[in-house]
Amino acid sequence: MQLVAVKKTEDSINLHYETTYINSWQNCLDIMQVIFDDSIKNLNGVGYIEEKGEPVKPIHTVIESLLYKTPELQEEKTGLFVSGKPDSLGFNINVMIYNQSNAIDIKVWFKDGKAPEHFEKTDHAIDKYMDSVEITGHGRRAFRAGMENLNKYIDTYSQLCSKYNNDINFDKLTKDEKENLAKLLIHFKRMGLEINFPN
Repeated sequence: MQLVAVKKTEDSINLHYETTYINSWQNCLDIMQVIFDDSIKNLNGVGYIEEKGEPVKPIHTVIESLLYKTPELQEEKTGLFVSGKPDSLGFNINVMIYNQSNAIDIKVWFKDGKAPEHFEKTDHAIDKYMDSVEITGHGRRAFRAGMENLNKYIDTYSQLCSKYNNDINFDKLTKDEKENLAKLLIHFKRMGLEINFPN
């Protein structure tokens, strides 16, 4: 992640970062989940925007403390917002990540008219933190995608067991059934997991 612009005001420092890749909505959810988790003890708010420049629409309940399970976030939004005091930083920030973009805007609030001491010598005070957030977020996304595919495999195999009275092998399957299972097994192989279809 790269810091590309800095703007200072009387009460804050505004940092504009760019992530390594353009973020899908699912990437946005997992990257912001990292900041949400780190701020859980001092969370100020969560919300989203439908259009750039509009006020943040607040979310009052995050289901099971997981953004991806929250009803308001099931459909893609333009931006996702988290405000809090991450344990790893020790000061308040507002973070907005933008869907189908590599942009992240961060507002670091001053306390008693002063910027956090981290920023006394450099504007790059939270670069390593933001790198860690991005890497951890992509790790969460990969794990979640893997679990989703594993659950699909379990459901598919369970349905086939029911259909064939627990007496199945690959040769008995229809073309569509074979293709669906093959796609899932290929996905697991790419992840380094060998799952053999029972004969």
